[in-house]
Amino acid sequence: MALVMNKFSPENCPRDYLNQNMMGPNVLRLVEELSRSLELWPGMRILDLGCGTGLSSMYLATEFGVEVVAADLWVNADDNARRFASASMENKIMPINLDISASPGLGIFARDAFDAVVSINAWHYFGTDRSFIDQCIAPYIKDGGMVAVIIPGLRTQNAEALPEMRSLIDSGVNLLTTDRWRSVWSKSQYLTISQCRHMTSGRQAWLEWQKCENVFAAADTAWGDEETGKQLRFIQMIGHVIK
Repeated sequence: MALVMNKFSPENCPRDYLNQNMMGPNVLRLVEELSRSLELWPGMRILDLGCGTGLSSMYLATEFGVEVVAADLWVNADDNARRFASASMENKIMPINLDISASPGLGIFARDAFDAVVSINAWHYFGTDRSFIDQCIAPYIKDGGMVAVIIPGLRTQNAEALPEMRSLIDSGVNLLTTDRWRSVWSKSQYLTISQCRHMTSGRQAWLEWQKCENVFAAADTAWGDEETGKQLRFIQMIGHVIK
């Protein structure tokens, strides 16, 4: 499906296009809220880490005029290249395949290559190791550059005992509270934390995901369970790299 638009916000992205390309709770809804807390300007170079089908990359490129490197492990870069070209964004977004924890940018990125890294609904799979930021992220972000992340998390740590939550955790999803995420990030030698809070758009993003005809959406029932839904949150974290 070809898509030509100057802006790529949740309100003007065609619903059928969004349904075809969502891989989880509506990333456009989440990145829109995140962007209100970011200082972004045309020409910035941003790494969109765990970009999936590139919806967040397309939003950032059209809304703010930034240059985006759209990196994902699972979605083929050629598929994303075709998606960006069909939306006339091939000159704004460069897709790559990358396992950042296995090969942390070496041979791909120059030091201080980016003004910021953004990661929407992916960081919880690879970013809990205390050395991750210093080894895999900080070398490639300019001094003063931003790290801005959205992850699913818990309102209270004892929520881990809920059956739906236990199933998610056992499948490899690291669900932490804001306090525990602060603790993880505070281990970095190079990162200062400026924000760690619950988001307001998380439930809406999940409901929009549930409306699409996708077998994975149908199976994603955690937010719909009354007790589990009370404990699940999306967490927004922002920090700055100081070298």
